[in-house]
Amino acid sequence: EATNFTTIGNLTYPGGKIFDWPIMQGDIAYVPLSQMPTNIQNMWTYNPTQAQQMLSSAGYPNGFSLTINIDSTQATQQDVAQLLVNQWAKVGIKASINSVDPTVLENAGDALNYDVMYFHMGPSNFINESNRVLSTAIGSTYVNDKIFDTMWWTMDRDADPSQRVVDEKALAAAMLDDAGWLPMADQAADNYFWPWMKNYYQEIETGYEDKMPMISR
Repeated sequence: EATNFTTIGNLTYPGGKIFDWPIMQGDIAYVPLSQMPTNIQNMWTYNPTQAQQMLSSAGYPNGFSLTINIDSTQATQQDVAQLLVNQWAKVGIKASINSVDPTVLENAGDALNYDVMYFHMGPSNFINESNRVLSTAIGSTYVNDKIFDTMWWTMDRDADPSQRVVDEKALAAAMLDDAGWLPMADQAADNYFWPWMKNYYQEIETGYEDKMPMISR
């Protein structure tokens, strides 16, 4: 509620999807924000007054300080980080920006040595994104969370496609509610091609980052 996702999205990626993680639009398990539980909808509703009250209730009436680590080679990260500094200051969070080399940033992430880390997340593969809450996964920030582990393995081992979609929706909602991540807008892209091309369905690539055009067919 201290973060204005819509404003940040419109300024950095005009036309990009605001609510598109950890399951992207087009996936059968995607649930739009309007159908999410009220607590998650509130997280995407900019309300600094309510955010201040939440901080006070959590024991931080005067806010607190933190550092946002960003990639020095990515101009957009600098822009987004500055917007976050300005927005969070309104609720008493004093944020500073630490712009470092990509290798340094990655090492800090691997060592879990950061307050806030800005990094890319690819929502086209929910199994990969949901790995972030699996305690045994490489790079996971969760050393031991039995609830997430149970939900993840239930989803992974479910042989019933219909039930697996239910599992995915439940895990995605739990991840958003946990607020371990603040997913920003997805980048919008135009894809042009010759109109006489055959057997082309507007995919940019059919690998790790863009499986959905292929999967949907």
